[in-house]
Amino acid sequence: MSKADISLIALALEFKDRNEKAMVVSDDYSIQNALKLLKIPFQPALQGKIRKAKKWNK
Repeated sequence: MSKADISLIALALEFKDRNEKAMVVSDDYSIQNALKLLKIPFQPALQGKIRKAKKWNK
């Protein structure tokens, strides 16, 4: 993930922590995967939405 991806997820997490409604729009499957694991709402812009989140080991 790029710094921009991580910043986007961090911002979405801040909204979630403040109980503010927000939805991330992204076609990036790695972003969608992270958001799904964090239970943050997201919607794809043009492509499909992931069905299952995958946990990756480093």
